[in-house]
Amino acid sequence: MDIRCFPAKTEDIEVIYTLCKEHIEQYESDPVPMDPVLAWCRRKIETKIGEYEAVFVDGKKAGFVHLSQLPDGNLELYLFADFRGKGVGTALIRRAVSQAKVQRKQLLLYVFRANERALRLYQREGFVIKAKVGNSRYVMEHRCG
Repeated sequence: MDIRCFPAKTEDIEVIYTLCKEHIEQYESDPVPMDPVLAWCRRKIETKIGEYEAVFVDGKKAGFVHLSQLPDGNLELYLFADFRGKGVGTALIRRAVSQAKVQRKQLLLYVFRANERALRLYQREGFVIKAKVGNSRYVMEHRCG
């Protein structure tokens, strides 16, 4: 499997936003005001598009990864359904952990508690639950430094 990442483009904003929105709608169980949350997500994607990468597997677009440039890296991973459960996420997480080790920083991510598959993946790759956010999410961290 050949996994390559390239800078995301402006035209990817809507696709990333749609993946993010679908994810939130599927897993969010807390009573949150969806319109402001989704507006915040769109603004973040629009302003940080230069930090996102499009992920290609064997030449086909498979999703997007975002490793923010904060003092501690904040990891986001969005894969299209056809590419989940095939080792792509594992490879991207290991790549992010490797980058964070070189930079001597921690990696943080949010995961919905109901997204058991992602939760198992992150734990298998060395992330631990750092905090609970409401009743629906965890903040997880990987100490890479």
